This record gives sequence, structure tokens and C-alpha cells, in this order.
Amino acid sequence: MKHVEHSDLAGRVAFVTGASRGLGRAYALALGSAGADVAVAARSADSLAETCATLERGGRRAIALPLDVTDSDAVAAAVARTEQTLGPIDVLVNGAGVMSPLGRDWEIDPVAWWRTVEVNVYGAFLCWHAVLPAMMERRRGRIINITSSAAGKRYPLYSAYGASKAALSHASASLADAVREFGIQVFAYCPGFVRTDMTEALADAPIIRDFVHDGFRRALDEGRSTPIERSAGVLLLLARGDADALSGQQIDVSDDVSALTDQQGKPLLDRGASEEFVVS
Repeated sequence: MKHVEHSDLAGRVAFVTGASRGLGRAYALALGSAGADVAVAARSADSLAETCATLERGGRRAIALPLDVTDSDAVAAAVARTEQTLGPIDVLVNGAGVMSPLGRDWEIDPVAWWRTVEVNVYGAFLCWHAVLPAMMERRRGRIINITSSAAGKRYPLYSAYGASKAALSHASASLADAVREFGIQVFAYCPGFVRTDMTEALADAPIIRDFVHDGFRRALDEGRSTPIERSAGVLLLLARGDADALSGQQIDVSDDVSALTDQQGKPLLDRGASEEFVVS
């Protein structure tokens, strides 16, 4: 990754959760390549250190923050450290998320089901709760909550994931209205069915393979997934302000952001996210 001297996000600071691998890592590196200094947060300290080192090799300032996003005190401390080390946070990307447990609701552990909701919804809430006061004072900031088209679909073998992403999408719309007067934009972003450790594990889980007849595995193997570079590219459009007029809406990786900007005003819950992939 090469440092861009005069780039879109030069002088800005981003805080990215779930940044140790997969989409979160790709988003952190993309933000760094666009000129932002980046705080990367996740539970895995070793992987975070590698992401941080990659950002620094690209000429960016970066800090690694081992973090459980459901720990409110730890989230507040991580945000404070970021502001002290890198400066005020301009872009928050809530990428931390889990998909398990897999199975029918009467067969799975209720504690594990609720943990998914805690990470995917409460964790994101704690992060925006921590960054918002400073954003409101400066009257600028962008919050990008990574959701999924599962928010609007029925997946009986991972209901906690779909329910949590639906809640996150709805909360994003409500938050956008609440902070609009402070010059802050909020997006629910559906990144597509990207080949990551999470989707590989999903595709290979025996209960999932039986249910969809290997459809997820074929989608990955046949290249019917979303390129991670495209997913990161659309996120950059949101982070740098190209879609500010769409604050409060759910943005899908396949959307034409420019066209949607021209049609601005349709509320989030009136728009359905496009299909991420087709299972045959």
C-alpha cells in the first residue's frame, strides 16, 4: 500500500473495529491508502499489530487497540487514546461482528445467540456513543455501520445474525436523523458476500452446506462473490463524503452511489438491499 501525499482523507483520523482480518482489515488499509491515520481495534492483538505495521509502512500513523467492543469502559478508553495519539476521530467504521451460532433456534445456545446481538448491535452503539460528543462539538463526522442484506432476508440457521443486522440498520437510520443538525452523517453499509475467513467458515459448515446444497461454497469457488477491493472502494466513497446526501440510508455495495445521490431523500427502510449473491 503506497502513501498518497494529497489524498481525499489526508489529515483525517479513522477508527475501525474488527480490523484484525477480513473486511475490517481491508477497510482500515483502504482508509490509510486514502490518506487517513487509522486506529485499528479488535480482540486479536497479534493480527492487529500486523495491520498496524502495514499502515505504518504505507506512511500512515496508526495504533493497535485490542478491544472487546461490548466493554463500555474499554471502548471509551480506546476512543480517548485514539484522540490523544492521532487526533479527533473523523470516521468511525463499526466492522466488528460475529455470525455464530449456526443452527435452528431451538437447538442452539441462547447465550451464544444473545452474544451475537451484543457484539453486532450493542458494540456498535458503544462505539458511536463514545465518538459522538467530540464529533458534535466539531460539527462533523461520519459513522459507517457494517450491516448485511441478511437484515432483510430470512436465514433460519443464523437468526441472531440477521436480527442483529436488521437492528443495526434501523438504529443507523434513527441515529442519522438525530445527529443531522450537527453535520454528522451515518450510513448502514451492506458490503456484499466477500470471501473472508467468516464466509469461508459459513460456506463449509456442515449444517449450512446441507441446507443450501453447497450453494455458498459454489458461489465462492465460482467467483460469484464481491471482490474485497470493490467493497472497500464503496466504503471509501462514504468515508470521504461523496454520499453525504444519503445519510440515513442503507447503501449496498452494488448501488450506484451517484445515481442514488441524485434521488436523495428515500428513507432507509423503504429501500431493499440488492441480492449479495445467487444460490442455485
